[in-house]
Amino acid sequence: MSDSGKITHVSDTALMVAACRAHETELEDAWVRDPFAARLAGERGRAILDAMPYANMLRMGMAIRTRFIDELLLEALAAYPIATVLSVGCGLDTRPWRLELRPELRWIEIDFADMLDYKEGMMSGEKAHCRRERLIADVTDPAQRRSLYEAAGREPSLMITEGLLLYLPAATVDALAAETRQQSAVAHWISDISTSAFSKALGGGTDSMQSIRHVQASDALKGEEILEVLGRHGWVTSAMRSYITDVEFVRERVRRSPERSGAAAVSVSAGGSDRCASVWAGVVAVGVSSAPSGLVHFLLLPTACAVGCTLSPLCGWMPALLVFAFAGVVSGSRLDFVVLLALDFQLAVAAV
Repeated sequence: MSDSGKITHVSDTALMVAACRAHETELEDAWVRDPFAARLAGERGRAILDAMPYANMLRMGMAIRTRFIDELLLEALAAYPIATVLSVGCGLDTRPWRLELRPELRWIEIDFADMLDYKEGMMSGEKAHCRRERLIADVTDPAQRRSLYEAAGREPSLMITEGLLLYLPAATVDALAAETRQQSAVAHWISDISTSAFSKALGGGTDSMQSIRHVQASDALKGEEILEVLGRHGWVTSAMRSYITDVEFVRERVRRSPERSGAAAVSVSAGGSDRCASVWAGVVAVGVSSAPSGLVHFLLLPTACAVGCTLSPLCGWMPALLVFAFAGVVSGSRLDFVVLLALDFQLAVAAV
């Protein structure tokens, strides 16, 4: 990781995500609690987050993403005979410490050496709830990818690529999708994807991902392209989380905190009503156009739905939620936040 307060390497984004979890943990009605996040994020992580465009959206979006992936992971571990979890590009994830996992579960954290060493130092003295291991690997290197497949062994495994695929070269995403089927015992895959249409809507027509473009591969895939790659290699959806049906906890916070939401909206900027209208027009357009196509879409639309209307004190939460839900119903779209991509080899062959 770099020494500056700016994002100069992809690993710096892990500090920012940890800062998001730390912020959420401090809230009385936190959707996820991570007692280690503030320690891991440090001052640099908080500074990076505060400097990000749409920082408030990012804080809430990362909290929702963390909660959903927690839920999908625990459900998968309860439903399937998973012996090993491969956390690829693990960053500063703390699930081995904060989730109640089976003591015999193998959890292999995979990342760059600097990231793993930093995390090891910050978490020294803390006891994981499972058999945690670490593996230094760069997934863009074919030989190093093979090392993680070999480390998983022959028993059924689950792979997590949280916040990773959008940074990788196109060939690496394709290789992961193909090789996990052909060369490993990975049977389940949890991932997150945001579409280019959503990113444009979130930015009000501008590139909301601009602040991280310089640490992405030059040929990094768009979300819809990643979905196409996964589908082409036979991955199918086993479970998901939908914003429309699975975020009652978001609405509860909104109902309990109207004053806080209004204050935040006022502090964003003058002319917020125009900004809000722009975001919501984009969100509805994305919802209407994103018809299901085999694989379930993972969209960060929940973030926009949950916080987009805070950009203006003139926009109410519940009307905005109803507008979005109506768009989804009219379009017949499956507007999903996180998916668990699970591969049952026999069923996948039949489906293909």
